[in-house]
Parts: sequence; structure tokens; C-alpha cells
Amino acid sequence: MGEFLLGFALKRARMVSIAICLGYLVAGLWPFNFLPANRLGWLPDRDGIRLGPLSIVYSQDVLDLRQNGSVSIELWLQSELDAARDVYPILSLFDGRFPENLSVAQWKSGLLIRTAFTDAEGRRKYREAGVASALPKGNPRFVAITSGNEGTSLYIDGVMADTYPRLQLQPNSLRGRLILGNSARGGPGWTGKLLGLAIYGKSLAPAEVLRDYRIWIGGAPERMATGAALSALFLFDEGGGRTIRDHSVYRRTLVIPEFYYALRKDILQPPWKGSAHLHDIAVNVLGFIPFGLFYFAHRAMIRQGRGLFNAGLTIVAAAIISAGIELTQVILPTRSSSLTDLICNVAGSAIGVLLAKGVVRDFEPSRLARKSTSREAF
Repeated sequence: MGEFLLGFALKRARMVSIAICLGYLVAGLWPFNFLPANRLGWLPDRDGIRLGPLSIVYSQDVLDLRQNGSVSIELWLQSELDAARDVYPILSLFDGRFPENLSVAQWKSGLLIRTAFTDAEGRRKYREAGVASALPKGNPRFVAITSGNEGTSLYIDGVMADTYPRLQLQPNSLRGRLILGNSARGGPGWTGKLLGLAIYGKSLAPAEVLRDYRIWIGGAPERMATGAALSALFLFDEGGGRTIRDHSVYRRTLVIPEFYYALRKDILQPPWKGSAHLHDIAVNVLGFIPFGLFYFAHRAMIRQGRGLFNAGLTIVAAAIISAGIELTQVILPTRSSSLTDLICNVAGSAIGVLLAKGVVRDFEPSRLARKSTSREAF
């Protein structure tokens, strides 16, 4: 009877362990879409594009906006996000390094600007500035960012919202491939309408920002094409197709790829470079506890009396499964490869091993024999 119970428990633990592994593969790689379509759409009733989850636009060439270290960026846009729980990039300049040289993004309903710099120890970090409640859902906004020797100023609808005298966009941060609607790493992306984009190689004065605001809302943005120091002007007036043309004298081109993909994804992004949330950490730890519990129980019934070896083998198996999923996620545009997830998965399996020890003791031969004897005596 004892051998029967042991064989029954062994088979069940094996089946549950296999089912758990299959569940991890589905959860980690769903929806198994390695070539998702770029979901960017052209607005049917006016000039502009709609960006959303799994959409991206980028320049093929590197844009160099470094003119005396001054720059102005104007965006005519409309957010469709409620309160963004994460940072959703609207515009980025990427030169192959993280964080991006420059990022204009939405966080909650606010406008956020991040610019990269290198600290005294050679580490790449970023400084940021922002305006709260600048991007309410459904309301068109004219956003202007000006930066020069006097610092950085942020304008909303032609009016200065805030100024940061100590924040200056360094010349090195004004160079890179222009990305709209997403970051180089990919991700969910910003959701909203982009109606116009202008970039100047100088810091515009308040009167010049107000002038441009009136031009945009007046419906004649093409008048800006002859503006002094204009580096780029995208009116999104093509109405369709796979390219967006620059109306400035530089005639740059933005590309709309057929399929959505990230320009560069991290392999096992470390915790100090990511933005891990407590919810994600809890899910990754708790999710691997069942594997640690059942697979350790399975191993303990096969190799009895070798607790340390079985525990180590269980944790290594969990690490291999988790690493396989995380490395596959590198080629999945909708997923990210995270070292934090791998660490949490291994920690969850170790907790499962600890919890399994009490369960395994119930299936030790001596205990099973006593249970069998007691049933026969009864």
C-alpha cells in the first residue's frame, strides 16, 4: 500500500510540474506574435496621425540638432490616455545608448522631459522636468520646449508654464534618431493624436512661441516652413503611406514600418535600469512558488534523502525555465527581457522548495508504511 501511495504521489507531482511549466510558457510568451502589425493610423478628418499601443515612427538617419547648444521643440498633440501609470514616450532622440539622449513623455496627465548626461563616475543618467496636468485626455495641446544658455522653459498653448534655469539640454543630447510614439526599447507606447511637430535650432522667445501657437491653431502651419533656424517641420499631411516628409529645407523623412518592433531591446535588463513595480515583483515571485513546491516534491520522492541536491536542482531548473522565457522575450516586440523577473522567479522557486519540505515528509516510506499499517489494522 505504501508503494502504491508513493507511486500515485510521484505521478501526480510530475504531471503538475509539467502543467506548471506549460503555463509559464503561455504566460511569458503570449500572444506569440513575433511580427505584430504597426498600428499607426492616419486621421480621416484632418492632418495628423494616431499613435497607440504597438505603433512607432522613426527617422532612418541621425538628426543633429546641435546649433550653439540651443533648441526648441513644438508639438501639436492630443492625448488619449487617462492617467498614465507609467512613462509613455511621445518623442525621443536615440543614439544607441540608454537612457535616450532626449525624451518627451507623458506621466499621469503631465508632460515630462528627460535629458541624458554623464556623471563624474562615467555613469549615464538623466535629469528631468515637467508640468503637471498639461495633457488632459481629449484636449488638443500646443506644447513648446525651449532650451539654451538661459535654461529650459515649457509652454502650454503659447503660455510659459514653467522654467528651469539650471536645466540645459547639452549639445550631445540633441543628436540621434528621432522616434515618435514610443522609445527605442519598445513597450506599450503613447496613445494619442500627433497633429504637428516643429524643431528649431535656437531657443525661441516667448513672443515667437505665441506666434507659432496662433499659426498652428489658425490652420496654416505651412507658413512656418520659411522660419529662421527651422530644423524640421512635420505636418503629417500625407493622409496615408509609409513615409512622413519634412517640410523644412532639410527634407528629412520619417518611416512608418509595416511591422512594429523596437529599435534596440535590452537582454535581461538589470533592476537599476528598469522601473519594476511591486505588483510585477509579487506576481513573478508568487508565480514560481508552485513549481518549486511540486518539482521538489517530485525529485524528493525519486531521490530520497538527498534534500540539498534536490533543492539545488529545483532552483536551477526554475532558473533555466525563466531564463529561456526572458531570452525569447527579446525577439517578442510586445514583451521585455528582465533580469528582475528572472531573480524573482528563482526566489519564488526557492520559497516553494521550503514549503515543500513538510509535504515531502508525509510521503517518506516510513510514514507511508505507518499509514498503511494503521489502515490495515482498522
